[in-house]
Amino acid sequence: MDVYDNFHNAPLDEPPLEDGDDSIPITDRPPELPQPPFQTTGKAATLVVPFRPCEPGDEGDKVYALKRAHARFRGGGRLARLMAKPKSVRRTWSQYTGPGSFTRDFRETRRLLGLPLTPTFYDEAAWRKLAPWFDSLAISLITPKLNTMIQRQLAWHMALYNRRMAIAYSQVRPSQLGRPESITHADCSGSIAAGCNWAGILPKVDWRWTNTDVQIIFGQPVANLASAKLGDVVFYGRGDNPSHEALYLGGGRVWSFGSYPIKLLDVGYRHDRIAIRRFVP
Repeated sequence: MDVYDNFHNAPLDEPPLEDGDDSIPITDRPPELPQPPFQTTGKAATLVVPFRPCEPGDEGDKVYALKRAHARFRGGGRLARLMAKPKSVRRTWSQYTGPGSFTRDFRETRRLLGLPLTPTFYDEAAWRKLAPWFDSLAISLITPKLNTMIQRQLAWHMALYNRRMAIAYSQVRPSQLGRPESITHADCSGSIAAGCNWAGILPKVDWRWTNTDVQIIFGQPVANLASAKLGDVVFYGRGDNPSHEALYLGGGRVWSFGSYPIKLLDVGYRHDRIAIRRFVP
C-alpha cells in the first residue's frame, strides 16, 4: 500500500482515453455510462493522508485526528467514547477515554501493527499502517490550515479518493450527499456537489440536482489559471457548454471523477478549458 502525505506527492494518473468518458471531449454522450465492476486485482492501494507525528505530551488537532483513527482501528466502543468527550479531551494526548492511558493503549496498537516502540509513538511507520482508518473528519483536522470550508472540501475529496476503487461512476441524479465514507456512486459534478455540501459551501443551494450546466454559474469567475487557488472548480467543454469539471488542487493539478476510478491529472490534460469558478470568496 502506497501512502502519500498530500495530493502533490501522489503520482499523477494517465488521462483516460476511452470514448464515452467525460474526462475527454466527446459528442453524443449517453445519459449514463456503464459502471465497471469493483476490481482491485493487480492494483496497489494508494492513499493520501497528511502526516503529523505525535508523541506523549502533544496536543492539538493532530492528536484528535490520531485518536479518531486509532479508535476506528481498535474498535471496542473507543470511537463512541471519544466523541462523547469534550474537544479538550480529544485534543490532548494525556487525557483519554479508555481504560488506562492513551500511551499504554497506543503502545499496544503499535504491537498489533507489528511495529517497535519508538519515542515518537505515531511515526512514519505507524502512519503507513493506520492510514486506512483516517476518515474525512480526521483528515480535515490535519489538512493545511486554509479557509475552513476549503479545508473541509479538500478533506472530503481526499477521503473519497482513498476509496476510489469502491466508488462507481454514475450520472444518476439526485447526487448522493453526505460524508465521503457513505458515497457509493458519483460523477464529476456530483462529487463536486457532495464535497461542497459537506463543507458548507453555498449552503442555500440544493446541491442534489446540480450538474455542470448549473455549477458553472455559481460563485465568481477566475480570470486565468495563474489566478486559480486550491478549491476552485475547473470546467471543460465547448463554448459555454461544460461537459466536465474538476477540483483544482493548486500547482497545476486537478482531482477528476470523469471516469472510473477517480484520478489526479494535470489541469491541462484537456485542451478545452472554458472556465474556472471560485465558490468560496
